[in-house]
Amino acid sequence: MRGSALPGPDVERPLGAERDDRDQRVVEVAQLAVAVEGDAVTSVAVVVEPGSAQRPAVAGFELGPDGLEGGMRHRIAAPEPAGEPGVVDHPVVHPAPTLPPFDPVDQGVEQRVGAVQPGSRHVDPRLLVELDPLERDRPIHDRIPDPEQRPLMHAPTIPPTNRCSPAPATVGGVSRGDGNALRYFAEPGVMTDGGRHASALAALPADVPALAAVAQGLLIHEYLAEFYGVTLSEDDRASVHVRRVAELLDRVPDRDGRPLADARPPAQRVPGNCRHFTVLLVAMLRAHAIPARARCGFGSYFVTGRFEDHWVCEYWNEEEQRWVLVDAQIDAGQREAFPIDFDVTDVPRDRFIIAGDAWAACRAGDADPDTFGLTMVNEAGAWWIASNLMRDAAALCNLELLPWDDWGVMPGPDDTIEGELQDLFDRLAEVTYEPDVTLPELHELQQTDARVRVPGAVRNFRTGRDEIL
Repeated sequence: MRGSALPGPDVERPLGAERDDRDQRVVEVAQLAVAVEGDAVTSVAVVVEPGSAQRPAVAGFELGPDGLEGGMRHRIAAPEPAGEPGVVDHPVVHPAPTLPPFDPVDQGVEQRVGAVQPGSRHVDPRLLVELDPLERDRPIHDRIPDPEQRPLMHAPTIPPTNRCSPAPATVGGVSRGDGNALRYFAEPGVMTDGGRHASALAALPADVPALAAVAQGLLIHEYLAEFYGVTLSEDDRASVHVRRVAELLDRVPDRDGRPLADARPPAQRVPGNCRHFTVLLVAMLRAHAIPARARCGFGSYFVTGRFEDHWVCEYWNEEEQRWVLVDAQIDAGQREAFPIDFDVTDVPRDRFIIAGDAWAACRAGDADPDTFGLTMVNEAGAWWIASNLMRDAAALCNLELLPWDDWGVMPGPDDTIEGELQDLFDRLAEVTYEPDVTLPELHELQQTDARVRVPGAVRNFRTGRDEIL
């Protein structure tokens, strides 16, 4: 697809186009910038069209008064001029980071590189994982306990899910599977490694509320900027596409060179979204060897009656011997603006619903999938829950991707989820419910099943490009 022939959102596209074409997305076809080390990539074929008369358009996203997150997919606003026109003919070139089986000896998971994985439309059926017959045949309704076990105080209500796996072994009160999951979640991953900022992160106080405040002093949510009296330019918003914490922190001194612990004025903060607040808090906690992980799901405390697309941090509270949810995005001002009546450093499990729990509850008929999505783009449904379930599974394997990154069999709003695909998401919901126990299974699934494995490049639907991880 070349810039001169870029169809608009209402133009029928030819057969064989990219999978996002069926969603009628407008994409930016711009020159791909590749920055890699050594021989980590092969060549990239890029064709740049001369002249500026036929400049392609970049999709905009309509914003609603209740919106928090950038639209993942379709809402197209007025097109804006793109950068240099051109087309990436073959952008998926980076070897894919893959995960070896979980090692119970050294308790570490090494990030390795392998071959780029095929797209979801070209999956070799020999690579697919056969579900265990007992798990496959067990109705997902069996995973939902009596709703009276933990009644909810807020509408909409959703009963808590329960694990159908055997009771985990415990060591010192810590639930563990075949290896020390706590150690795994206490060490930086691909996206949460502080890089040259590691020592600065370690110098911060090892206190959860204090670290959340640091994140709030460094970042500003791109769609809440006006709440703080800040107007962001498109150049300002470029940071929302940064995936790695080290690269995010590289942008901090460009706006304000003071130490990380010093809260910046809102206009000097780096724009991001809930995912950036979350991975930054995870990185800071891991810099202190505190087990922490990013969770993708839905918050019920933004729009009344809805579960909104959201990310939070989950850390291990050693004193209380439990995992605790923390919403690092919510500062004092947002607590006043939204219907929040709880401690955001200990978010109740019925206020933030992890994607797998949402999937299980909807499959059991205890929740309406059409209440899960993003109000600002007027989109919701089982497809959105399934997409977040894939993101949550990847995040548990230390690949915390962007809210609008897409790969594998991640469905769209017009896709039907049934049969083997439905079984796959049932399985993902199970292995992400209590990762301490099922981490080896989750790693194996991520490594061996091409339908969910994260490839070396993913589709960023806000830029309309395949981007190398």
